[in-house]
Amino acid sequence: MTRKKVKLTLITNDAARRETYKKRKKQMLKKVEELNTLYGIEACAIVYGHNDLDRARVLAIPLGEWGVQRVVEKLRIMPELERSKKMVNQAGFIGQRILKGNEQVMKLMKDNREKDQSPILSLLNTTKKRIFLRRAFQRLLIVINRL
Repeated sequence: MTRKKVKLTLITNDAARRETYKKRKKQMLKKVEELNTLYGIEACAIVYGHNDLDRARVLAIPLGEWGVQRVVEKLRIMPELERSKKMVNQAGFIGQRILKGNEQVMKLMKDNREKDQSPILSLLNTTKKRIFLRRAFQRLLIVINRL
């Protein structure tokens, strides 16, 4: 079964919006837990609720409040260069994709150029062979005529 593409618009039905929020929050928190377990890293998700009651509570799963404070403190202590080394914003991500696409285009252009030139080169090679054979034959005729 294939999934449908989701339209990113506000869900107008309140009950459907709350239910979708609960499901997505659960999925996201599960992914964070998997990151912690599988890779042994300290990752946390801070989730603000969609209504006033949930905004009062901040979910810091799975590390708890102290774990989140520890992770945030590590991030603050880290030097700016190291902190931003692997961070990518939307513009940086798009720039990287453009560079990668340009490299792929250049490689394909080079391959196409080589494929286009190969029949010409083979024709030149056969032309060179013909010229060589013609000259060799002419020399042979000259030698025969001298005899």
